[in-house]
Amino acid sequence: MGESVGLVDEENFDNAREPIAQTFEADGDTFTVIANHLKSKGAGGASGDNADQGDGQGAYNADRTRQAQALAGFVETLQASTGDDDVLVLGDLNAYSQEDPIELLREAGLTDLGTQFDEGRYSYVFDDMSGSLDHAMATASLTAKVTDVAHWNINSVESFAYQYDGDPELYAPHQFRSSDHDPILVGIDLTESAEPEPEVGNPTGIANGNSWIHPQDQVAYIAGYFVNTDSVPVQVRLLTDHGQSEAQTVAPGAAGYLTVDTGLAELPAGTATLRVYKNVGGQGYQSLFPVTYPGRSATGTPPPGTGNPTGVANGNSWVHPQEQVAYIAGHFVNTDSVPVDVRLLTPHGQSQAQRVAPGQAVYLTVDTQLTELSAGTATFRVYKNVGGKGYQSLFRVAYPGQSAAGD
Repeated sequence: MGESVGLVDEENFDNAREPIAQTFEADGDTFTVIANHLKSKGAGGASGDNADQGDGQGAYNADRTRQAQALAGFVETLQASTGDDDVLVLGDLNAYSQEDPIELLREAGLTDLGTQFDEGRYSYVFDDMSGSLDHAMATASLTAKVTDVAHWNINSVESFAYQYDGDPELYAPHQFRSSDHDPILVGIDLTESAEPEPEVGNPTGIANGNSWIHPQDQVAYIAGYFVNTDSVPVQVRLLTDHGQSEAQTVAPGAAGYLTVDTGLAELPAGTATLRVYKNVGGQGYQSLFPVTYPGRSATGTPPPGTGNPTGVANGNSWVHPQEQVAYIAGHFVNTDSVPVDVRLLTPHGQSQAQRVAPGQAVYLTVDTQLTELSAGTATFRVYKNVGGKGYQSLFRVAYPGQSAAGD
């Protein structure tokens, strides 16, 4: 439908190809696809924050992260210009599934379809190691219409001798080794998953509060996280006696994590408020969710280093507004001085591991596939490596029971 639209951003894409988008229509439904190719990991010319940091993400990770941030903004621009929330981000993002650019796009509300539907598969082989540099990431509304996803391994595992500029005696005009990366196949049913009618009335959700000491700054932060159980996106802001956060847009079934830097080394326990706003048919609706947080003191807090990982953990559960099944959720703040790998373990399965930087937080979920979930206990397994030695901590968290039948 119409002409293709490119993101003109020479500041962030001076060393990569700018994204280009096209809107399609089928079966009376529309969706927009963005083709991408972020900066490669090659270290030639890399300097400053683009130099290889030794964290496994290669060179130019900073530029790829900035390009991902611009891409997230482009998604929102296209949603506004087309009047349709269904957007699919495709291409060689030159970042593996747990690296900063992909994490940023997840936090922006995109689902990594390859990880969700075809976990453990790969699209690229380098130095005898396989992984996914290529991704298909979708907005929440389009994810609900995805039927399946598959990595089609027709290229990465084949010898370069078979490609068009390889051995002339071996080349054949078929699909194998037509590139060095594998394609990702995405099935979409545009007629099956119609969007529910937006609900009028005040926003609904699950809210929790907490606080923690930043491991480097040694000041207290007040934190709040909110799960949107409504059928439309909401705007969430954390209000405290020590300031307020910026507003975040939280898609239906997704969660937002907000923090306020109090600037205090000594923080008394208190109460904060999550202000949640939505707009349906030009009419605004608002809910206020009071949350409590514990007092914190930076005085006498030893600098973390070796030893078991430290952090603040919370558990919860909720019913997905579209799927009508229960999710177990967990929120973990890394108060250590080194990155940690965090996984949520539950009686109904476990999440993928996510890397969490010092002073940062992660929100992990497990789809139980149950309409009736009994209250229970889950465990955060947190791992770090210092000087080649591994350390692990287990954080047990409780979650309430949930019932989809009562919603």
